[in-house]
Amino acid sequence: NTVEKIMSDISILKKVNQASVCIKGKESTNKIGKGLLIYVGINKNDNEESLDAICEKLLNIKLFHGEGETRWKESVLSLELEVLIVSNFTLYCNFKGAKPTFNHSMDGTNAKILFDKLVQKLKEKYKEEKIKTGEFGEYMFINSDNDGFIWNEGDSIYGIDIPAWKQIIHED
Repeated sequence: NTVEKIMSDISILKKVNQASVCIKGKESTNKIGKGLLIYVGINKNDNEESLDAICEKLLNIKLFHGEGETRWKESVLSLELEVLIVSNFTLYCNFKGAKPTFNHSMDGTNAKILFDKLVQKLKEKYKEEKIKTGEFGEYMFINSDNDGFIWNEGDSIYGIDIPAWKQIIHED
């Protein structure tokens, strides 16, 4: 079952020991312990057709060490880890000369709807209290204690054939 260019750039996944997001000018902070920090860029052509499949992959992808430090053995779901998901339209930044442009990013109103649906699906498929977010469209300060990182920028995400995904896996 081929999924075509849907959520083509949930571009950066980071394994973290802990992460937090604080909204500029606000006291509250959302934070997680060990888990995934996910930066989401939503393209103007993205839609909700494959949100279920993407949520399943994000929760089940085996990025974490198992017993005896065996790599790529455990997932967020299997270890009952946490997820911090942050919207980031700048992942679609292009430069026209020295000036950044975001003409490939979805408009804010529709991107917020799609982002909120993604977050809701993750909460439905996992444990609501384990899914934290930033605040869509706000200036945010993000801190993380990284445990290696994963950066996606091209052909496919973990078995879902999406034309714009590539996976590059780095381990410290």
